[in-house]
Amino acid sequence: MQTTHAPVRHVQFVAKAPKRDFISRARGVAALRGAGFVVELTFVDAHGAPLPEELAALLRERTEPAIRELACGRAAHAQKTIASVESAIREDADQVTDLLDAVYEAHAKGTRARDVLDTFLDTFEGWLTADGAANVDQLFERLDLDRAPESMGILLLATTRLTRAHFMEREPFITRLTRWLVGRAGRTERDVDNMLRGLRE
Repeated sequence: MQTTHAPVRHVQFVAKAPKRDFISRARGVAALRGAGFVVELTFVDAHGAPLPEELAALLRERTEPAIRELACGRAAHAQKTIASVESAIREDADQVTDLLDAVYEAHAKGTRARDVLDTFLDTFEGWLTADGAANVDQLFERLDLDRAPESMGILLLATTRLTRAHFMEREPFITRLTRWLVGRAGRTERDVDNMLRGLRE
């Protein structure tokens, strides 16, 4: 007896892509599955590089419900599913904003850097999981190095070193921090390279 296999198609979703792109790709997946294709979802960053598997699994878990709704013709329900994901993302953004504002305010008041960073870590350490990756990535993107204690950048790299695979924005942050540190307090590129050695990987 000859066994037939359903054809396989691969569909890429780009993390942080516009909502319309997400909906278009989700509709495409629903249509392909309805036509009998096996569709495998892959998730990449803005540069096309595959996301770490744990982060991809989280995004896949959030994407599949909307695809199922679209496959059943329930566009309104799919929109609600997408809206709930966007709401969660907005909540993440609010948490990051609140935490950064607290850091900036305390630093501006002259609070000791150690005290500022201890308070920061009380919240930040709870994000060092795959579920907290969106918050950490936003923090890497949005941190204003000029308004925070100078040691904060080093602290971020040290605390995320073991879980670095979760975070897409860690490498760009290293580049930004390196440029910011060179020349401060007379540091040379070699000085900064020595400072960050062991934290890059």
